[in-house]
Parts: sequence; structure tokens; C-alpha cells
Amino acid sequence: MVLNIYKYMNYYKITKTIYSQVIDYGTFNTYNEALNQKKLLQKHNWIKSKSTHYDKENIFPKYLLKKDEEDNYIIINKNTGKTYGSYKSKKYAKIIKRILPFYKENINITKIEKQALKEFYKYIHYNKFKDKYHIIYKNTTIGTYNTLIEALTERDLLIKFENKVYFENPNLFYTYDKKRLPPFYTSKDITYNPSQNKYKITKKIQNKEITLGFYSTYTLANNINRYLEKNYLELNVIKHIIKVTKQIQKRDNYINKINGIYYIKRRINEKEIIYAKYDDIELARYIRNKLKKNNWKKSSFESYECNYYQNQIKTKYYYDNTDFFKKA
Repeated sequence: MVLNIYKYMNYYKITKTIYSQVIDYGTFNTYNEALNQKKLLQKHNWIKSKSTHYDKENIFPKYLLKKDEEDNYIIINKNTGKTYGSYKSKKYAKIIKRILPFYKENINITKIEKQALKEFYKYIHYNKFKDKYHIIYKNTTIGTYNTLIEALTERDLLIKFENKVYFENPNLFYTYDKKRLPPFYTSKDITYNPSQNKYKITKKIQNKEITLGFYSTYTLANNINRYLEKNYLELNVIKHIIKVTKQIQKRDNYINKINGIYYIKRRINEKEIIYAKYDDIELARYIRNKLKKNNWKKSSFESYECNYYQNQIKTKYYYDNTDFFKKA
């Protein structure tokens, strides 16, 4: 089955989530009818209109972009005359104009403006501790820049190369004006803890402040924070992040690295007990887990090690640059 086409009883339904809005594009008698409709919608950017064969009651609202008397931009609903803005940046206003139709008449302009900010500054991250801007693309830092204008210009080049758009025509480039940039997306939820040399994420949920955990890098903390906000702080997502965080932070409990050797040890009644030492962190974690499960009994070391090598066991845990957040 093709993405966005689902079998519903004896029919085929087209559904797509766009800008956090679940859009129902209708039900069709045959799979080919649904597939042809999907291709038509893709051609018209998934907009319900007469061109995509929807009736007047179901077509999306149309919006106009217009300059006001202060040379800023406002967005006008053609049907109702309701306005949004004004916005100093034409590019930012155009992104908002593109998002608005998918909300139909249920407009949450604060949420839409926030989505537009993320799109406007896509791939750009600010390191407030170094006062630098980074382009991070597919989990790789492409470059570091002193100014937001530099980062935006290089980001646009990256996107145009990615989309195989070449540069003989200078009009393909957007010229940014520092005075007209929308506010850069920054988070007050990330704070630096110098004593631990880690970055803490806190969230205010129902007037209660919750600490999600401490993270080794600002990039990881920022990725987690954006992932949460993308999912609008859903409780099940927050609980999952806390669980992941605990696994990151506790994965090496009772293991200490000394001169390249991993010691399994713990302190009981002020006395330090060393259970084993290995040069393989995976083996050390496996043995530590077995010891904990069996109430720290030393008698079965040989069988643990034998099982590890025979079955080539790898411990399961989340890494600090965990793949879990790649889609954040």
C-alpha cells in the first residue's frame, strides 16, 4: 500500500498529517482512483481546491500577502477579511501563509507562527555558550558561523544543492535583512550546570516544573527539547524521554574506567568491593547486569563470561548521540 492511502472496509481513504493537522482527503471506490487523486494533490501541494476536485464546502481558505503602510507584511483571509501579522520578513510571512490553509477555520496563530519559525530557521542551531550558529544536517555539523545571516545564506545553499537547484540565476537566492529577521527560536528550558558540565532540561507541565535530566552536550539537549515541543509536550512522550534519559545516565553504574580498564565495583559499609575488571566495556556492562540480577553473587563469573563470548551478546542501551532523536 502506498503512503497516505489506507484501505477502509471496501474503500480506499487518503489521509495525511500536515503541520500537525490530520487532513482527510476523502474515500474512493478503487485503489487506482485514490492513487490518481494522491498524485493530483501532490502536484497542488496537498491543497483542497477546485483544481483538486473538491466542492465549495471543502476547499481550503485562500490567503493574500499584502504590504502595510509601514512596509511590513500582513496576511488576509480572502473569504472573511481576517488579517494576521504584521511581519517584517516577507519570507517568514510567506511560510505562515503556506501553513494557514491546513488549519481551515480553526486558526491557532501562535502555534502557526512557532511552526513557521522552525521552518524559517531549519537546520540552524544556536550555541549560546560559544555565541555561534551551527548548521546541523542529517546529524552532521556542516558549518559554524558568527552571524545568523551567514548561517541562513549557507543553509539556503545546502537546501538548493540537495534539491539539485543550480546557481546560474542569481535571483534564486533570497537576500536577508538583519533588521527584518523574525526572532530566532531559542529555548529557556535548557540551562548549563557547570559543576556537572552538563545541560539540564526542565519543563513546566500543569504549573509543575519537571526535570527531564542532564545531558552531555547542548546539541543533544536541544534535539530532545525540540522533539518534545514538536510533539506538544504529550505526557507519554515526556515519560519516554525520561526513561531514555535514565538509561543514558545509569548505563555505567558500578563501572569505573581507570587507565583504559573498566572496573566493576561498589561500596558497601564504607568498604569498596571490586568484582571484576575488563578492557571491553560491553563485557563489563553485561557482567554488571548479571551480578545485579543475581544479587551480586560472584560464584557464576565463568558461566557469565562463557555465555557472553559464545553468544556474542551486546548490551542494549541508548547512546548520547542516540538515533532516537534523528527525526526531531
